[in-house]
Amino acid sequence: MIRKKKKGEFQYLDRLKSNYLWKILLFLVIGLSIFVIGLLLNKMEPQNIFSVVAILMVLPGAKQVVGLIATVPYHSVTKKEYEHISSHLKEGQTLYVDMLMTSKDRIMLFPYMVEVPGKIIALADPKEKDVKGVEKYLFQNVRNYCSDYQVCVFKEEKYFLRELNRMTPADVREDEREQVLKILFTLVMP
Repeated sequence: MIRKKKKGEFQYLDRLKSNYLWKILLFLVIGLSIFVIGLLLNKMEPQNIFSVVAILMVLPGAKQVVGLIATVPYHSVTKKEYEHISSHLKEGQTLYVDMLMTSKDRIMLFPYMVEVPGKIIALADPKEKDVKGVEKYLFQNVRNYCSDYQVCVFKEEKYFLRELNRMTPADVREDEREQVLKILFTLVMP
C-alpha cells in the first residue's frame, strides 16, 4: 500500500497532482456508471432520477479539476535539490518542502520552508515577482497566532542558506508553536 504524503514532505506536490487526477477519473467513472444504469433501468429514457444523480457527480469532480489546474504549473523539488538543502539543517530545524499556499489573491509556492521555535524562513518560487507581498501574507497569518515569531522569505537560495545557517531556536511556548504550524498547514493546498 502506498503511504499518503503529508503536507511539507518531499514530493508532496507531485503526489497531490496525481491524487487530483485519480479523483477526477473516479468521479467521471461513477457519474457515467450511474447514468448508464439509469438508462438500462428506464428503457433507455434519459429523463430519470439516475441522470440527475449522475449530473450531480460533476460538482465534486469540478472541485478536483480546479485543484489540478491550480497545481499543474508547479513541480516538486528534485531529490538532488532536496538533499542539498537537507545537508545544511542543524538540530532543532524542521524542513518543509512543496508548500503550495493559496490566498484569495494568489497561489504561492515555497519550495523550502524551515521552522525553528520563534522563526520561519522560506525560499520563494523563482518565478515569484512579489516576494515582499508573499512575505507579508505569511507574516500576517503567523502573527495572528504568535506575535513572537519572525518570518523571512528569500528570493535567492544563497541568502536562504546563509540565514538557515544562522537560525537558532527562540523561547516560544509550545502551544503557540503548534498553533503556528497548524496555520501554516491550513494554508497549504490539500
